Amino acid sequence: MKVDFATTRSQQLYEMADLAVIGISPFNSYFSEGQITRLAQWAHSHFKRVMFFIPDGAAEYTQRALGYEERKAKKRARRQCTYLHNKVYRVVASGSIESELVDSVWLEQSESYSSTYCEVEQKFNSDESFRAGCLETSRWVLEHHSAKGQVTIDMMLMAVRYLLAELPVILHSADIVGSESACFCYHSCPKFLNDLFREGDEEVMGRRSGYVIVKNDDEFS
Repeated sequence: MKVDFATTRSQQLYEMADLAVIGISPFNSYFSEGQITRLAQWAHSHFKRVMFFIPDGAAEYTQRALGYEERKAKKRARRQCTYLHNKVYRVVASGSIESELVDSVWLEQSESYSSTYCEVEQKFNSDESFRAGCLETSRWVLEHHSAKGQVTIDMMLMAVRYLLAELPVILHSADIVGSESACFCYHSCPKFLNDLFREGDEEVMGRRSGYVIVKNDDEFS
């Protein structure tokens, strides 16, 4: 595996090697059981502690934005996230890889997550630049999921609820999990997130949380 960093600060936090929070996205074929195993092995070779993050509670919103009615969207999201949970559990059970799982059940018990989510939501409603960045990222996600036809503002306003639920974990992993420092690890970094980390706005993000782009060797050009 090879790594890159959103910022110099992210690299410094990576070198501290306290905690890796590995994002696992629903409805993304990238996350095969083999890929999750590779990510787990890589993380455990470097970090003292490893957690997987599956944003299962908000997964329905992308499906609803893509045109599925609410009941079917919930069913599709529940089925897909159960599938992902089982993949992670099998990887953890297959060897000496000890990992924790952050999901909606875990987050519901976190006061830090709840308060940070409220702050993110408030900023989305009051800060035009932040709102535009969130919506543009949601447009990118919908296009990645092969939305048919033009992506409308209504679609983005539905899909953005998924991103808003993710952002506290991405930007404040150390605070929410209770670690000296943390790195959110994913195989790509949308421009909006990259800009947030580079700007270092402490109103938006925690100083003890970084962003690491981790890919298989053959994925880096």
